[in-house]
Amino acid sequence: MEIFAEDVIKYKVPENQPYRTWYHFQPQQNWMNGPMYYKGVYHFFYQYNPSGPTFGAKMVWAHSVSYDLINWIHLNHALEPSEPYDINGCYSGSATILLGDKPVILYTRSDWDFKLDHGKFYASKSFFDYAKNRRILWGWVQESDTPQDQTEKGWAGLQAIPRQVWLDKSGKQLIQWPIEEADVEVLFELPELESAEWLNTSEIDPQLLCSEEYASRSSTIGPFGLLALASEDLTEQTAIFFRIYRTSNGYACLMCSDQSRFCLPLQVFIEASPSDKTTYATIFDIDPNLKTISLRSLIDRSIIESFGEEGRVCITSRVYPSLAIEKDAHLYVFNNGTISIMKIFAALTILLRFLFHFLLNSVNRIEASPHSMTFISMVSQKQPYRSSYHFQPPQNWMNAPMYYKGVYHLFYQHNPEAATFGDRIVWAHSVSYDLINWIHLNHAIEPSEPFDINSCWSGSATLLQGEKPAILYTGIDENKHQVQNLALPKDLSDPLLREWIKPPQNPVMTPPSGVEVDNFRDPSTAWQGGDGKWRVVIGAQNGDEGKTILYQSEDFVNWTADPNPFYASDNSGVCECPDFFPVSINSTNGVDTSVQNPGLRHVLKISYLRRFHDYYFLGKYVTDQEEFIPDIKYTGTNSDLRFDYGKFYASKSFFDYAKNRRILWGWVNESDTKQDDIQKGWAGLQAIPRQVWLDKSGKRLIQWPIEEVEKLRDKQITITGEKLVSGSTLEVPSITASQVDVDVVFEIPELESAEWLDPSGVDPQLLCSKEQASISGTIGPFGLLALASKDLTEQTAVYFRIYKAPNRYVGLMCSDQSRSSLREGLDKTTYGTFFDIDPNANTISLRSLIDHSIIESFGDEGKVSITSRVYPSLAIDKDAHLYAFNNGTQSVVISQLNAWNMKEAEIGHEGNISSA
Repeated sequence: MEIFAEDVIKYKVPENQPYRTWYHFQPQQNWMNGPMYYKGVYHFFYQYNPSGPTFGAKMVWAHSVSYDLINWIHLNHALEPSEPYDINGCYSGSATILLGDKPVILYTRSDWDFKLDHGKFYASKSFFDYAKNRRILWGWVQESDTPQDQTEKGWAGLQAIPRQVWLDKSGKQLIQWPIEEADVEVLFELPELESAEWLNTSEIDPQLLCSEEYASRSSTIGPFGLLALASEDLTEQTAIFFRIYRTSNGYACLMCSDQSRFCLPLQVFIEASPSDKTTYATIFDIDPNLKTISLRSLIDRSIIESFGEEGRVCITSRVYPSLAIEKDAHLYVFNNGTISIMKIFAALTILLRFLFHFLLNSVNRIEASPHSMTFISMVSQKQPYRSSYHFQPPQNWMNAPMYYKGVYHLFYQHNPEAATFGDRIVWAHSVSYDLINWIHLNHAIEPSEPFDINSCWSGSATLLQGEKPAILYTGIDENKHQVQNLALPKDLSDPLLREWIKPPQNPVMTPPSGVEVDNFRDPSTAWQGGDGKWRVVIGAQNGDEGKTILYQSEDFVNWTADPNPFYASDNSGVCECPDFFPVSINSTNGVDTSVQNPGLRHVLKISYLRRFHDYYFLGKYVTDQEEFIPDIKYTGTNSDLRFDYGKFYASKSFFDYAKNRRILWGWVNESDTKQDDIQKGWAGLQAIPRQVWLDKSGKRLIQWPIEEVEKLRDKQITITGEKLVSGSTLEVPSITASQVDVDVVFEIPELESAEWLDPSGVDPQLLCSKEQASISGTIGPFGLLALASKDLTEQTAVYFRIYKAPNRYVGLMCSDQSRSSLREGLDKTTYGTFFDIDPNANTISLRSLIDHSIIESFGDEGKVSITSRVYPSLAIDKDAHLYAFNNGTQSVVISQLNAWNMKEAEIGHEGNISSA
């Protein structure tokens, strides 16, 4: 990944950072979110605290650009607090392209929370990538360590790999899949599903189930999957795995990302506050004829984005191993089910830093930026947790994307002062030609006017008619009210969109009656109706009711609010970072946000602050009533669809028209402490961009890392036909397990042998916490032990368990972080989710992108994903190991496992490139 910015930036990020990702977009410090595509360039605007890797008082809109959504250039801040209406910060918002190809931004100010993904994936945004005719979803993945950790690192959070999203064949959910640009993918051949355990899924919380039936606990079919970021002895590991169950309705699969073992406690970290080792999980139905199940995981040091069953479920995890770091990280395929699983296919990639040649020619064609970067980075070189191929700002937070004139732009919220959220958030700006390698530019938007003087918060970019980009962003005004503002490019001939101006008509939207003035934010990408009017939705809250408000405009300056909510949910709290886009019913191609025809369904994504997860709803857009009618309304239960079931929030999507795909980018926050972030000098990163499309079922979205990430694949290791008997582990040899893309297919036993589980009423995350990777089931737990130490005292288990549920089979996918680090004071939440399994399936796949402190896992070919942040103390760099494992009573077979060492993405500064 190549990421550049201007040579005036002085890097001061603490050295030795094994958790900082290499191929995920991550500011040098602080957080990020939000996308746009304009004139061949992808733009990423992201909330940024220039003061450090914590949330600050004056957030800005940082700005990055790219030509491929992988490699990025950081520009100057796009929006900064400067006016009464945003003087206290420019918060989240969205960009829209108006008629005449004019981009505008609507933006807000502060406040968040933590589902699209069953792990750490929040505040996601999507955009229509008209270059590739796809809907792209991007989510933010927060950290799992403490604020103290984040302060020490100098960064917090990252963006998940962009995902293309489309409607499942069932029409009831979205499919998410990493964009073709990105990347372990493994296809497991399953045994007969009839052998699966029985599970009443109607009463099961999949996350709780994953926590209880973790990767080491044997069942019939599963747990099997991947052990990512694992130490050689597996004391550290993050297991992404499946368990298949018989249910009352057929068969279901539990997909888990088990972070409980991602790190061991070390004496040096005794004073740190608890890290998040949550185990994430979800249950999904599977076809009773399913023969194989896929799992794809993007593993990038401290993030694991996992896509189960071809993108039907996704779990994103942040993990921080202490042993399984860089060269000491290992990747394993495992099966702990009692029935053997055969691996049909799997592949891995080694990450080596490559030269800045990718963007050299492109940048040399562009005159040097007239701005200087006021941000001074405090990030040093050697940081075991800093990712290598995930986009990460030099410091602090980040969020938001766009494609314009052949360049991908990433605008992200950034605190220039610290790796914490601050009082002056700006929009930082990076650009890329491939979504993997990036160039940092000067900030796009900074607080400067009364309407954004207290911060430039989140927003979105839109391409207006004539390929003219526009940004709508949230400003924190002089009264600390949240208002929406417009920003326009100063020079449309500049494909890097270095300079942005704020029209005098700002603010263009103020809180209407019945809306709290401090809960009115995050304008979406706008779309144009058949009447020529532009529409945009804003997240809001009134009392305990969360809602999105529809605004309409003929000129993108004068906006009128619709009297009725576009969508509302009771007892949910504020709706953050809304994202609204169409998906094709019969194609994996993306669709421009403004397209309307009978062959489409619509997706509304909400980042619910109260739960800090990104949820999405499939439904019908009734244009004559300007209302979105979801198939299933928000329930606050595990039946709600999420992009990622781990650490993945504030995601944004955009349509990449260069490759006709929808790309999703999410923010991954930290799992360590605020103090850790301050010491690191950074906090948060972007998950690898994911291509998203509708699953064949039509019931959910598939997510898959973009194809561009595969450019970073280096040395490949392939394992085929290895049988994993109950209790076995198999190390993936000769790889850099802290920086790897592993894709494994497990051949699973007959589903009929699966344990019984009725998933209705069951919390999959609690189930993953209870049935951990070491607890045997019938089919599963099996999967991967990522970022594991040699003795397995540290490990993050990403694994599956398969259950027989009423009338179907379900898989449980977990990311068990409970053993991810020996360090105390980390968030070691175990994530999990259920997903349906085809009753005829005989394989299941797991792909994990492991990047030092992030594990992005994709179960069953992107049907489910879990992203984890882990901070091992042993499994760091060369001491990290990767294992496949099976703790189910039935054997599973690695049909094929491919693992690639991943080269380091190039992320740098424009001045450095121009003078090279």
